[in-house]
Amino acid sequence: MNCEHELGEAAARFRHAVQGDDDSAVLPWARAPHCLTVLAELEAHVLNPSTKGVDAIAEILVLSLGGESRRSVRRSAVGLLRLLVASAGQRVLGAQVPRLLELLQHKDWGVRCAALEALKCVPDQLVSCSCWSLIVSQLSHPDWGLRQVAVEALALLNSDTLTAVAFRLLDQIACESDALDWEVRRGVIRLLAGLRPGSLAPLAPTIMSMRDRYPEMAHLLKPAATSRVGVDLSTPLGQAVE
Repeated sequence: MNCEHELGEAAARFRHAVQGDDDSAVLPWARAPHCLTVLAELEAHVLNPSTKGVDAIAEILVLSLGGESRRSVRRSAVGLLRLLVASAGQRVLGAQVPRLLELLQHKDWGVRCAALEALKCVPDQLVSCSCWSLIVSQLSHPDWGLRQVAVEALALLNSDTLTAVAFRLLDQIACESDALDWEVRRGVIRLLAGLRPGSLAPLAPTIMSMRDRYPEMAHLLKPAATSRVGVDLSTPLGQAVE
């Protein structure tokens, strides 16, 4: 039996284990052992760098993170995703990024956390406009948990992508002050403060204009000991716009 056929059968059995019978008589907690059995079978394929069908493996593992999967199943799947990326590279999860981003919006906190852990394996895949636009849009979501996950997901963006998103982030803070809570604004400010020196130079006027409106930015932009653009050079953002 070839590898592709084995993976095809495993995928079919896994979907059946996750979704249960047509009459839904099998409760989610009772499906977990079946899911874990399939995941255990996949481990041998994951550990073999020459295995064909890695895309199918990635799809099965990401499938196991959502729906009504149990915590033990999600934990096992995340561990296998890490091994898969280590052996096959980040590109193996490239096609699954949209699905993982969708799972960041799941009502179940455990599913959101599992999706975030999976995305941490592939930060280089989070460079498209559609990726970061979805993440940024969640910063003002009514659900506190989704807002916090959005901030953590932004931290996965590489510096070039985050720099490109900086104006959008500052604009959202300015335009949606009632929608963005203090914790979200503080999280965004901390992320921007960690960018390379000079990255935010083009946005210095915007940053300065927001200083009085948002007191929490005072420790980043102080009026004393400033440079020629009026930014405190002793602070992270001051160094960034020097």
